[in-house]
Amino acid sequence: MGVSPFFYQKFIILLKYPSVNAVIQSGKSHGAHVEDIYGCLYFFLSEQLLICAQRIRKIKMSFSLFASDARLLPKGIREGLISRCGIPSSIRFDRIEVSNILDANYVGINNVLLNWSPLMAESNTVIVGYFMNWFTIQENARAQNASPTIARSILRQVIEKTMVSIPA
Repeated sequence: MGVSPFFYQKFIILLKYPSVNAVIQSGKSHGAHVEDIYGCLYFFLSEQLLICAQRIRKIKMSFSLFASDARLLPKGIREGLISRCGIPSSIRFDRIEVSNILDANYVGINNVLLNWSPLMAESNTVIVGYFMNWFTIQENARAQNASPTIARSILRQVIEKTMVSIPA
């Protein structure tokens, strides 16, 4: 018995997950049908969020959100200008999430590192961000510029990643 092409189209959203089979197994363990991929995804994500919530309870962690210019905030922290908000000038961070300000048309990677690295803890630290607009600067970065050989190769990889073994 085959699976309809419509069913496989629904798997496109799952490409970011480590295992489509894990999503299906999670759904099945809660009574969802294999064909109900959104139902399976609901149960999978619920389990993952529960694990995350349990971990958060065990770890000393805090989140601080500021509506400020990302270039000025690190200096304000170092100079103690926001200490009244519970952020002392001596604070050091394990993780700093900078979103897409790494892009050259925003703050840029050099300025992000120069501004934020003095606020990083001594070891096991990371600045997390992404380059959302890289393809607008990089020559030939768009898929439409790829050769037919490259396009076929990419399509083959997408098809292979979306093909799953459906548990019995």
